Amino acid sequence: MNNKFCCGIDVSKKKLDVVLLKEEKFHYKVFENSNEGVILLQEWIKNKLEENAFVHFCMEATNVYHELVAFTLLENKNFKVSVVNPRRVKAFSKVLVNTKNDKTDAKVLAKFCEQQNPRPFTPQSKERRELRDLSRLMDNLVELRIMQKVRLQTFNTEAAARVVKSTIKSIENTIAETEQEIKYYYENYPELKEEYELLNSIPSFGKRVSNVLISEIYKDEYGMYNSKKLTAFFGLEVRETESGSSVWNKPRITKFGNPRVRNMLYMAALVSIRYNLKMSDFYLRLVNKGKPKKLALIAVMRKLLVIACAILNSKNKYDENHISTLKIKKETQKIPA
Repeated sequence: MNNKFCCGIDVSKKKLDVVLLKEEKFHYKVFENSNEGVILLQEWIKNKLEENAFVHFCMEATNVYHELVAFTLLENKNFKVSVVNPRRVKAFSKVLVNTKNDKTDAKVLAKFCEQQNPRPFTPQSKERRELRDLSRLMDNLVELRIMQKVRLQTFNTEAAARVVKSTIKSIENTIAETEQEIKYYYENYPELKEEYELLNSIPSFGKRVSNVLISEIYKDEYGMYNSKKLTAFFGLEVRETESGSSVWNKPRITKFGNPRVRNMLYMAALVSIRYNLKMSDFYLRLVNKGKPKKLALIAVMRKLLVIACAILNSKNKYDENHISTLKIKKETQKIPA
């Protein structure tokens, strides 16, 4: 009898739609996305299978909603957990189902798990997840402060303006407290501090870009930062639509995955093509070849991510005289002004 089973979990904020694939039959049940719900999920799995059965769980990366169930299931030595890019599952589902709902999504994940055998989930460390939450909070606070400053300009009465000014001051105090909390992690965790200093050495990477990257990127199963996987995970892959002579659309990035890193890399790319000679030459070379400026800018974003991964893996700070940099400079000298 088969002692290995696959289980798909469609994760949402409040519930878990679970499908267990056993002997080519689907067993379906819904649980709350809570500590109690995950405990009930494990008991249900245990009752459905024989003792010591090995179960491979598969779920999509859904912001932070998948983390509770993923981390809890990882504690069981008989469980393997995979958290996959939603884009892979979407492509796989096109040949299996014509409808889309939570139950069918869980079924697709179970079949995907069985046929593709995705790699195990490598979670971030506890301190990195805490830093990520603080970093996201900082982004929200900064946006909220900007909104309140814009709102302040719309009031003509002193009473309303006074309240908004008080709100802005309160937000700024909270921002200062959050900055101190973030600073604590860099002062007390050597790995985070080292990575922060490495990323800060890259021209056009300021404190905010470095902080976002450290808190959002993750290592692969070999303990390395894989630039190809992260490019896909952050939605920086270019999608082309072309068929024959009648179907053609402009190439666009997929925009799957985490938008925070895309936004930060976009701002870093804008700075780098103005002030970083290496990236400016790379950008102009693409434009001179006929690439649209937006597409060339996306290429700069991807290159910055590749450089960041290489620096973090090698643990060497950015070096303008590195052989790869010199090679690019030599090639760009051939581009006509």
